Amino acid sequence: MSAAVCAFFLTFEAAATTVEGKVFWSQLSYIGGVFIPVFYFLFALRFTSMTRLWDIKAAWFLFVFPFISLGMAFTNGSHHLLWSGFSPINPETNMIIYYHGFWFWVGYAMYNYVLLLLATFLLVRFNVKNKNNAHYRQQSLYILLAGLLPWVASILYLVRLSPIQGLELTTISTAVSASFFVWALLKGRLLNLVPVARETLMETLPIGVVALDNRERLQDINQQARNYLELYQEDLLGLTLEQAMSAAKTPCCDGVEAIVSALLLKEGPNPQMVTVNNGATTYSIERQPIASVKGSRLLMIQDITKEVRQQEELQVARLKAEESDRLKSAFLANMSHEIRTPMNSIIGFISLLQEDNLSDAEKTEYLDIVRSNGDRLLSTLNDIVDISKIESGQAVVNQSAFDMNEVLLNCYGLFRQDAFIKQLEFQRPALLMPDVSYIRSDKEKVYSIVTNLVKNALKYTTKGFVKFDCSINDGELFFTVVDSGIGIPMEKQRAIFDRFVQVDSQRKSTYEGAGLGLAITKAFVELLGGDIAVESEEGKGSTFYVRIPVEPATPMMAGNG
Repeated sequence: MSAAVCAFFLTFEAAATTVEGKVFWSQLSYIGGVFIPVFYFLFALRFTSMTRLWDIKAAWFLFVFPFISLGMAFTNGSHHLLWSGFSPINPETNMIIYYHGFWFWVGYAMYNYVLLLLATFLLVRFNVKNKNNAHYRQQSLYILLAGLLPWVASILYLVRLSPIQGLELTTISTAVSASFFVWALLKGRLLNLVPVARETLMETLPIGVVALDNRERLQDINQQARNYLELYQEDLLGLTLEQAMSAAKTPCCDGVEAIVSALLLKEGPNPQMVTVNNGATTYSIERQPIASVKGSRLLMIQDITKEVRQQEELQVARLKAEESDRLKSAFLANMSHEIRTPMNSIIGFISLLQEDNLSDAEKTEYLDIVRSNGDRLLSTLNDIVDISKIESGQAVVNQSAFDMNEVLLNCYGLFRQDAFIKQLEFQRPALLMPDVSYIRSDKEKVYSIVTNLVKNALKYTTKGFVKFDCSINDGELFFTVVDSGIGIPMEKQRAIFDRFVQVDSQRKSTYEGAGLGLAITKAFVELLGGDIAVESEEGKGSTFYVRIPVEPATPMMAGNG
């Protein structure tokens, strides 16, 4: 636009027939002419993506000298710093010669040529840097020629080498320059694919992009690809990947070598997955042939570690969901058995008790069976209620003072008969000293923890022993249950605390129960701020350890609840 304004007024200057008229039109031509080098320099900065060398927000400083020159042109009559004088009009050419003053040479010509030289340097440097990219080289060449023509003409004019003295070659050269810009727009597709747009897109892509020609030479590489390949040196274009890696200032790691090997493959899976850093990082390498040059290809590198982890997590979640569904189905089937079996037994023996010919011994036996099955049914229902409260977050801690010895004795008394029937060694635990046996915690949950662990040990022990003991030290209650039962395989020791899990679900008919006892126990232990662990070897028994923080109490506190 500035060049067009300048050329427009210079046309009138050439046609004017008086010195005053020519000077007037020359002054108007400065409205556009003084800004041409500034805009050309800024355009070169943007075109070559070198805006980091100059803060665009501060670009208005570049216009200080042009505005001064413009003011000098319109006030020249009072100071003659721009034009010191003018020759008469040549009757043969209708031209005049401008005699230039101090400001023209220092503030106008020198300033403009400095900007021109800087812009030329940027364009030549860009041309050399992209010597292997014909499209960018062609674009910058068009722009360089279009920008140089007016200034070559200007130099010829200033040194009096114009074929016609006084002829302003700048007007003609500006028209030719405009033609070159039009050619760049149409032929060079300057507006369709400018390097600035390419840089903005390529350098901000979250994936690495590498372009190789049919000789495996680098034609383009963006910053992300440089980061992946640890290639930070300049002048990579034209080198093969092997040459670029050899020229790297720092030795590459195994991960980079794996990526380079995948990039050089012409066949194979597409995209190809490359895992490095001992499986910690995964890259996707995708190959895309470039149709215009046979054998060349575009390579895209993407870090898909996050996506791979998400897929793995989804797979684990899916397997857990499937396992949960399976366990719940097994639990419901087992629960049905745990409720119907004692219920049928109760109903059956109550019917028998209605007969008149039963002896007292038979009635006592039947009532014991009814009571036993009733206790079993009540235990199952209590487990269901407890697990429901835990699942819904309704389980709360109710603190109270109580005697831990009482809990131990009640547990021993509850299971002594069961151990006797199974002919197991089951001794009363050593009681705590009276000065430490009184504690403050949730008695109901502590009792549930103790009884669940002892009951579980008795259930899976057919011969040998079951023993349990308790100690209190430094505000912590330690409870241990040891048995000589079937033991727990190593791979199942974590799962036994999950809901609906039994050590051997295939033998549930042998071991009655809903598979909720240990899940409830673990939940209660954690609710009380403690932890639970197990040591076991299949076929050699198990040992459960429980630690629960407690507060000391007194008999008086226990008596008051």
